[in-house]
Amino acid sequence: MTTRFTGNWSISISPGTLGSSINNNTNLQPQAGGALPGPQIIWTTKQILNSTSVTNSGAWGAISGTEKSFMNEYAVWYSTNTSFDQTVTVNFPYEGSYTVEAAVDNKGKIIIDNQTIEIPNNSFKSQSSTAPYITNVYVNAGIKSIRIQASNDEQTTILDPNRANAGIAIRIVFIADNIVNYVPGANYITIGDNEFINYKDGFNFPITWDNLVPGQYRVKLTRTSTSDPDYQTDYRHSFRTQFLSATAFKPGISIQPPKGIGICRTGLVVESSGKVNGQIDGINALVETLGWDYVTLPNNTKGWVAFQPINNPASLFVHVLISKANAYNISETEMWTKINRLEIEDWHTYCNTEVANVRPILTYNGIVSSTTSILDILKDICAAGMASPVFIDGKWSVVIDRARPHVIQHFTPHNSWGFEATKNLPKLPDALRISFPDETNSFQVKEILVANFGKTIADAKIIEEIQLPGITRIEQARYFARWHLAQMYYRPEIFSINVDFEYLICTRGDRVKVTHDIPLWGAGSGRIKAISSNLLQLTLTEPVYLEAGKSYQIRIRTDNLTSSIGSGSIERTLSTISTSGNYDIITLSSAVNNTVKVDDLFMIGELNKITQDLLVQSVEPSSNTSAKLTLVEYTDSIYNFQFRPFDESTTQLPSYSINISKRLGSDTTKNTIAVSPIIISIESRNEFSEQLSQGNYQNITIITWENAINLPVIAEKVEFQIISGNEQFNDKKQLGVYIANKETISYIVRGLEKDKVYKFRARYRNGTGNIVGPWSEEYAITITGKNSNPFKPTDLQITLEGTNIVVKPTLATGVTVPADHKTYEFRLYRSSVGITNNNSQDQD
Repeated sequence: MTTRFTGNWSISISPGTLGSSINNNTNLQPQAGGALPGPQIIWTTKQILNSTSVTNSGAWGAISGTEKSFMNEYAVWYSTNTSFDQTVTVNFPYEGSYTVEAAVDNKGKIIIDNQTIEIPNNSFKSQSSTAPYITNVYVNAGIKSIRIQASNDEQTTILDPNRANAGIAIRIVFIADNIVNYVPGANYITIGDNEFINYKDGFNFPITWDNLVPGQYRVKLTRTSTSDPDYQTDYRHSFRTQFLSATAFKPGISIQPPKGIGICRTGLVVESSGKVNGQIDGINALVETLGWDYVTLPNNTKGWVAFQPINNPASLFVHVLISKANAYNISETEMWTKINRLEIEDWHTYCNTEVANVRPILTYNGIVSSTTSILDILKDICAAGMASPVFIDGKWSVVIDRARPHVIQHFTPHNSWGFEATKNLPKLPDALRISFPDETNSFQVKEILVANFGKTIADAKIIEEIQLPGITRIEQARYFARWHLAQMYYRPEIFSINVDFEYLICTRGDRVKVTHDIPLWGAGSGRIKAISSNLLQLTLTEPVYLEAGKSYQIRIRTDNLTSSIGSGSIERTLSTISTSGNYDIITLSSAVNNTVKVDDLFMIGELNKITQDLLVQSVEPSSNTSAKLTLVEYTDSIYNFQFRPFDESTTQLPSYSINISKRLGSDTTKNTIAVSPIIISIESRNEFSEQLSQGNYQNITIITWENAINLPVIAEKVEFQIISGNEQFNDKKQLGVYIANKETISYIVRGLEKDKVYKFRARYRNGTGNIVGPWSEEYAITITGKNSNPFKPTDLQITLEGTNIVVKPTLATGVTVPADHKTYEFRLYRSSVGITNNNSQDQD
């Protein structure tokens, strides 16, 4: 028995949702959009009569009546031919689902617009006038090709001379209420009254309504034919139907991008079949960014060209900054006034250049799938190109982490303070695990392991995972993995120093040289105090301990450091040291040039150990024209080692050198003072004045301070500097320098002028003055001096002796007359209430 999914059914759609009310403010009337009112015959086989050999139609065989009325009405054939093959063109006026009715004697098929319909063999024998073989085909509007094929392998008889003729009957109908072709009702749309036959298994069928008014709708499925599954003996009918889902979409571009923003869009047309179930959860697509790229022009020069497919990090960096998706984007007309063109072009070339066995071409292929800041996107792009974004002098630029042959700045304890060091002590992993979308395998996620230097994957026990955004090529992923492993090895420490306005010379990524006594970099530092006439002998402000038998060099920073990169410092070798000791005068093996001047910064150390090379990682300006610099190790090994991204050999990295110089000598073991005295008060009062002679006084000013916590032993004395209030402090012009032992806590300054403003500051120093600390804050005070006499008598005794008034001052017990007291002055006033005694004053 054959199972047939058949039956007449109807689907209606009306406003509202089950169990909910309709918004009265919304028009939910369905719209028909010009559907046809009823069935329309598009084409039949009778229309090919009078074609070549097609001259017969109508009554089929010797049988007449209604049993084979469909064949009697539409059948065509070749006389005495056992095969039939005709191709015709038919105009399909509408896009939609067409009903195809067919019967054949005894084999045949129809090909409509490359869609093949197989007709059941001998179908004419079981077809009634109302039920030929029926199926549906979806056709786009237009003139389409139809090919009709039939064959007959039977033999003719006397009763039926046409028995061997190959005959076929076809009728194509467009039904207005069929599937996608519907008619409107007052408040609903009904489609249906169709029969689907000869499907043994269940199947899905999509139904589409066009031009519905936006709103909420109710969907109902109703059977309209008999529900008897056994109304015929040779077939079994099944009537089970299930509503799967409803999906609404808006034709055309459903999402409009912001004005001026180019977004890649893809349109899909999916035709359902009996094998499709449910809905499409997602699709994959390969897309690329179009933007400005730095390319080779026809005249063999390099230049920027728009609308190029780009994945070079430098080009993407520019694209993000000028993109309309960036609310603060840079316009294309002014992009090179706000982007450092030379640096970006240099970076583009760097990323696009492959160094054999060392560095692959660097690209970025990332997807921004969530809201993020522009700076974070730029950081990810730059990281894929071995760089980081910076904003310098009003322009966007990058700093590439690559070898830097030029030194930009020098730092010592004499132009910096507050040295700090932090050392990480991690256990380095044996290998790194990296997951990335592999562009050679349709961007499917690929996972690889990269062994550390000196290790193999086979013996790797500690494995850590890192993320590499935008990396899609295995050679680039392996390269970055080994690069990070090398950085963990060569850059375990982070250093920081505080610097005054000299920090302006360097910026992030610059190479600097540092000599400092805390990490024992170099033998000493200071400034040039004097230069001999033959330029071979230098006098230093700070003595340096030098050992006999060792070779030393001096590096001098001159004032033309920025005239050309790296040219502002010179190195000279010292003459042989025959006796160990502290030297403040040194002799050079070759003369310095005229660029060396008094007060230039110097650094001395053993051969090849004068300074430590560091990279500026960050600059944090403060409010008082100074900044904190964060520094990391610079070593040529990290740039010169050949990584060979696919090399899994056990080759070790070159040894890491900490570049420490052993120091001897009393002044060089602890020669840094990093704090200043804490000034408590500065006072100048009348009673402090000292009498030098009768009527001649000297003003006294008393400075009181408190010593800083953790003060080093080498800080033995406190040095004060005092200048006039209308001048500025400097190390060369000093009005007065006063020195006191740090334990005295106070100091007396004599001889400052009365009623004049003075500025004060203080610092610590050692006993000889060659090691000093930073100056304290500045303080200002007006000197009071000796300008009044506070002495007066306690009371007056007044008596009348005849016509004379006798006045006698009296003193309370314990009050004595000062030594500089000379005489009294009396004043007599007339009063309406009698004579009033006024305070008398001492007269100098």
